[in-house]
Amino acid sequence: MNITYCIECAKKLTKLSDSEYKCPNDHTFWNEPKACVAVVILNENGEVLFSKRAREPFKGQYDLPGGFCEFNEDPMTAAKREITEETGMTISDLEVIAAYAGEYLPNESVCDIIVLAHEHAGMPQPDDDSEALEWRPPEFIDDPTFNPEYPGLSDKIRATLSVN
Repeated sequence: MNITYCIECAKKLTKLSDSEYKCPNDHTFWNEPKACVAVVILNENGEVLFSKRAREPFKGQYDLPGGFCEFNEDPMTAAKREITEETGMTISDLEVIAAYAGEYLPNESVCDIIVLAHEHAGMPQPDDDSEALEWRPPEFIDDPTFNPEYPGLSDKIRATLSVN
């Protein structure tokens, strides 16, 4: 994020790097990534649930359902909360299968923690963040309309399918 003024003393900050800012009173601030969760939910046909974004950023593009971790919230709790909020479903028996760093907005990075839900219940219904929820093959992650890029994730999902 673009940080301009010190939140402790309101003095103008100096940008030392993309990650570090300092004010004249020697307060240091870090532009650190925000923690996010993205959840892989598989149906009985081996298809993944994808969300078509209803708002910016990336409106009209596809993503895995999920979102930002809240203050002091662990990723598994965030995954369960976000799935209920975004799809109306419940998930359980969660496993972290990957993590990726990326730029969400200019000068704002995220750490996406990818979680596989081994169990889920309910029928997916899009909320206000999603224009649509669609079941598609894992390879759709590599489609140009999918954002962000998760290199190798479709292979990890296919490997999970071959084990089960």
